[in-house]
Amino acid sequence: MDWKECHDRRYIKPASVNEDLIASLNISADKRYQTASRLVIDEITAATVFSLYYDCVRELLEALAIKHRFKIYNHDCFCAFLKEVLNKQSIGDKFDRFRKIKNGINYYGKDLDIDTALELITDLKDMIEYVKRIS
Repeated sequence: MDWKECHDRRYIKPASVNEDLIASLNISADKRYQTASRLVIDEITAATVFSLYYDCVRELLEALAIKHRFKIYNHDCFCAFLKEVLNKQSIGDKFDRFRKIKNGINYYGKDLDIDTALELITDLKDMIEYVKRIS
C-alpha cells in the first residue's frame, strides 16, 4: 500500500506534534526493549521476543510519525511513511518484511526457529538504533 492509498483509506490522519505522547511512546518502546533483552531466546520464547522487538520499532515509528504531524493507524502505512515521506526505501522494505513475519505469527500460527529469530532480532535491534538516530 502506498502513502496515497493509506491517506485515501484514512489509515493516516494529520496530527499535532504532541511531545507528551512522543515521550510516552519512547518510554513504552524502551520498556519493551528492556523486557525483550532480559528474556532467553529458546524454542518457547523466540517468536515472543521477536514480537516485543517489532513492537518496539513500531512504537518508535509512531513517535516519529507524530513528530512529522501524522497519526498512522495501519502497520503497512508505516512502510509507506518510511519509503515515501522519509525517503528510506531499504528501511521501509525491512520493516515490511518484519511486519509480514509478525502477521504470520499473530494470524496464521507460524513460529520462528531460534536461528531465524536471532537473525531477525539482530536486524530489529539495528533498526531500533537507526530510528532513534533519525528521530
